[in-house]
Amino acid sequence: MMTLQDRCLGLPYLERLNLCSALQESILQERMERRHPRPSRCGVLTALMEETIGETIPSKSRETRFVWARAMVVYQLRQEGFTLMEIGRMMGMHHSSVFHLEGKMKDALMYSFAYRDVIDIWKQFQNRIQDDIQRGTTQDLICV
Repeated sequence: MMTLQDRCLGLPYLERLNLCSALQESILQERMERRHPRPSRCGVLTALMEETIGETIPSKSRETRFVWARAMVVYQLRQEGFTLMEIGRMMGMHHSSVFHLEGKMKDALMYSFAYRDVIDIWKQFQNRIQDDIQRGTTQDLICV
């Protein structure tokens, strides 16, 4: 059985040269992405939510305003087609917590008269998302 090195050395010179340049470009691209990682869609939405509420959202806080903020981000990600597992990985929580937050937000939208303050923040958040998309930033297209 031939090793990968033997296979590469068995290629004609020009093919080896093309392979080496392609690998070099790939390595350079990977290094650049590590230095300047693109924000995930979750990160973009979390930043927009933080702008909306005017403060940083701690990941483990149980304060009501932060729980609702995370619920809105989760709900938006679900609307964009992400799975419970993907959202859980992005937000650092278990998929069952994601499911719970999504249900919480669905209830708030269904019974809007009981959750007026939450609905107001939700509308502001949606407006920020639309503004971000209209600005034509590349961030709104990440992971979508």
